[in-house]
Amino acid sequence: MAYQITVLYFAAARDITQRPSETLTVDSDWTLARLTEKLVDMYGSPLEKILGTSMYAVNMDYVSSSDVSTTNLKPHDEIAIIPPVSGG
Repeated sequence: MAYQITVLYFAAARDITQRPSETLTVDSDWTLARLTEKLVDMYGSPLEKILGTSMYAVNMDYVSSSDVSTTNLKPHDEIAIIPPVSGG
């Protein structure tokens, strides 16, 4: 069964995708890792570099990098992609 999720982009991820968010239709067996693969397919290597150092939050709860491959997505989830913050 397919359902929709919302992906929120911040900072460099927003610059690359040229949008603050988008709604995607995914299958019921998708994980954050599968979503990452899909986003790289859609936006290419510039986003891949950013995703490699970004944090994810699902419904405002941070997901550790070790849990990305086991975090299942559910209908209407909101996934935030938060690149590293730098500045001085």
